[in-house]
Amino acid sequence: ARRMHAMRAMTMAQSTTTATTARVASSHAARGRRSAASSARTPRALGARRAMPAHYYESIDYTDAVNAVSASRRTSARDDPQLSRIKYGLTFIIGVCTGVVAWAIEGSTTGVIAMQAALMNAYYADAGFTCAMLFGTSALILGTFAGYVAIYQAPLSGGGGVTPVMATLNGANIPGLLSSRTLAAKIVGVACGVGSSLAIGPEGPMIHIGAALASVCTLYWPRAVLCARKDENENEDEDDSASEYDDDVCDSSEDDDVEAEFQRGLVTPVARGGRRRRRQQRRGFFSDGAKLDALLLDLASQSTQREFISAGAAAGLAAAFGAPIGGVLFSFEEASTFWSHRTMWRCLMCAAVASFVLALLDLRGNPGMVFITGDQLRATTPRDYFHQLPFFVLVAAISGLSGAMFNKIQNLTARIRPAATNKVARLFECALVVVATVAMRFLASNYFGRCMVPPDSWVKDSFGVRFNCAEGEINDIATVFFVAPGRSIGWMFGMAEHVWGEAYGFTPQGLAIAAVCYLIMMAMAFGIAVPGGLFMPSLFLGACSGGGAGLVPKSPLP
Repeated sequence: ARRMHAMRAMTMAQSTTTATTARVASSHAARGRRSAASSARTPRALGARRAMPAHYYESIDYTDAVNAVSASRRTSARDDPQLSRIKYGLTFIIGVCTGVVAWAIEGSTTGVIAMQAALMNAYYADAGFTCAMLFGTSALILGTFAGYVAIYQAPLSGGGGVTPVMATLNGANIPGLLSSRTLAAKIVGVACGVGSSLAIGPEGPMIHIGAALASVCTLYWPRAVLCARKDENENEDEDDSASEYDDDVCDSSEDDDVEAEFQRGLVTPVARGGRRRRRQQRRGFFSDGAKLDALLLDLASQSTQREFISAGAAAGLAAAFGAPIGGVLFSFEEASTFWSHRTMWRCLMCAAVASFVLALLDLRGNPGMVFITGDQLRATTPRDYFHQLPFFVLVAAISGLSGAMFNKIQNLTARIRPAATNKVARLFECALVVVATVAMRFLASNYFGRCMVPPDSWVKDSFGVRFNCAEGEINDIATVFFVAPGRSIGWMFGMAEHVWGEAYGFTPQGLAIAAVCYLIMMAMAFGIAVPGGLFMPSLFLGACSGGGAGLVPKSPLP
């Protein structure tokens, strides 16, 4: 009986242990499935293709290592005149590329806007609905495509990109921010977004584009030379290859990983075994392979990347505003934390080359994308400063209130905007904002626009947009909304060349309505996934407010 009781107790204990083990195993399996699902979702939410190790998101250490090997490499790279000339030649190439990209973006967006204005001039008065549908369809296609590129292809290309570039130059590691994928998406997205009539501008993204061009150009040869023989070396020296290269470092399809690995200094051409024999094969311009290794290591180092990214950001701003000195000052005062004489000269050279190339390619010879002038402006007298001071104060107050209203609208819309993980909703938001922007432009021009005869001196400059007016007349609000913002601001500057009693081409009511509508369009466009900045929209909003305030005292103060 005692044996039977003991056997029964052992059987019950075994069954209890088995059940407990099964429950624990089931719990662990469920936890593993949840963890796997979470890890599968997390990279998608971050825009990555797979989970990364923790050190992948560490900050960038711009401080050079203090040891004999690093000191000898820096000395050889700094003191060799041939290496210095190559790096300045690379700076020149970055400036040329930035100028060409700025010219391409400006030409494409100006061409699209000019075609839309020609459509409104020629056909809207006779076939308004058809013209509106063609205009809206083209804008919707361009805006949705720009959002698709930024959401699905390169999430870091959205927005202006100035703040992430400044964060990178201050040591924050943002994987993929300056990769070739992000660069291509930024260029295409900006061109399509500005052409879709959204209240955005290409000037802010040009800083991001210039920095990305600098990073891509400087890392091209290190990637090509240091990673070209990875597969062959793995077969020859498997142990050395495993210690030297990560599996995805030299994969050209993983552009973000390559850049991050180079920034962390994990890729190096120093080799053992079979790699020592191949070093002598990589000579090119150089008398020995050691110089090439020194150059490639220097280009792939974080400190050199910082200098070239600073130069690229300066070139982007210079190409946007036609101000090389302004680009250098922006890089010095706002973007860069680490600065040296070498960085200053590279920034100046890169910015000057970018502006010069853009001026050569532009038919009007403008050295920047934003180059606004008014022809035959009246000379300013000392009394003007005293007479106009109250109006300047009024315009400043209106601009401050506009900024406060913009922030208020942003706080309200941020609560209803879709999350970054909901890609379909974000793409739908882009399409919805494009439709709302186009509808607001047409409704304001149709119901509040005033038909008027343009000044005789402006007719030869193809001034104005006819829209729904009779032949020989222009719609004042359509003239503001359906031409390039820079051209509208130039016409507003030109109002000063007329004397009292002549037509100005604009009305205070039309400019005030245009300012209110454009403020709403800016608030809607800011925060969506489409790449674009706020420099030009802010200038345009201020020009409308200032122009309207300047026309108000025209009648009571003859």
